[in-house]
Formats: sequence, C-alpha cells, structure tokens
Amino acid sequence: MTAEPAIKRLFEDQINSINYHNITHPMDVEIIHIDDRHLTVNGKPVKQDINQNWIAEHELTSAEAKAFNRHITMLQETGSKVQKAIYT
Repeated sequence: MTAEPAIKRLFEDQINSINYHNITHPMDVEIIHIDDRHLTVNGKPVKQDINQNWIAEHELTSAEAKAFNRHITMLQETGSKVQKAIYT
C-alpha cells in the first residue's frame, strides 16, 4: 500500500479549501510586514521612501488601496507592529 492516494486526497482537500475561500471571500486583502519600511499587499511589494511616502511597485486595486490605508492608519494610531493582517 502506497501513500499516494492519501497524499493526493490531502492536496485535493487543501485545493478545495483554498478555492472555497476564494469564492466566499474574493475581496480579502492580506498585508504582511517585512520591516518598518517594506510590506506586501496581496504579494505586491510596497515600500516607504525617504519622504515617508508609501510606494507600490505594482498598481494596487481599489480594495487593496483601501485596506492598505486602513492598515497604515491603524498602525499610526496604535503604534502596533502587526506582522500580518487580513482585511475583508
């Protein structure tokens, strides 16, 4: 008996879970902090320049821009150092 069917089932379950999440939460925005001047928004790099402006390397969607602005405002108001956040 091999482990292949069990592994295949595990991957199918994970893919189905991801697909279900993407269908039920298509507008989720994930923000991950790399350091104080770098983060990602749905995998898109964003950095803070020397003038304290945040610059995205790739254009953000309106949902991503809105979540990013909420996130930065929350960080400024609370002084929090959240490493990862998901906005819906």
